[in-house]
Amino acid sequence: MKEPRPLFPLVVASLLWNLLLVASVALGDERFSSRVAGGGFDQYPVGLRIAYLLTTILTISLIWFALVERRAPNRFHPRLHLAIAILFSLSLVVNLASPSEPERYNAIPALLIALYFLARYRNHPRSTSA
Repeated sequence: MKEPRPLFPLVVASLLWNLLLVASVALGDERFSSRVAGGGFDQYPVGLRIAYLLTTILTISLIWFALVERRAPNRFHPRLHLAIAILFSLSLVVNLASPSEPERYNAIPALLIALYFLARYRNHPRSTSA
């Protein structure tokens, strides 16, 4: 598989979109309520907000990882790329299964992120020995 360079700006944009969505729930902002958590909340329960706060932290970490990994592609173990690809493949399935039509569109960024990190995994020099 060829280096996924054209996907990188789309992946960063997708991660930023995810950050906007998860941070809005963590902060209790209902503007995107149709696009998160099944689209069924007018007010988010405290437990959901805490879960989304943790997801916000994870998303910030993924943005950092993508930027650092871009500059130093062999810095991280290839299994980390594979884990991210699997995580966003699961996100793709969950978003497609959502009862909320606007939330189903979140499957597109999840797909881009999954494909990008799968390609990074496959292109990693250590992926054959991982």
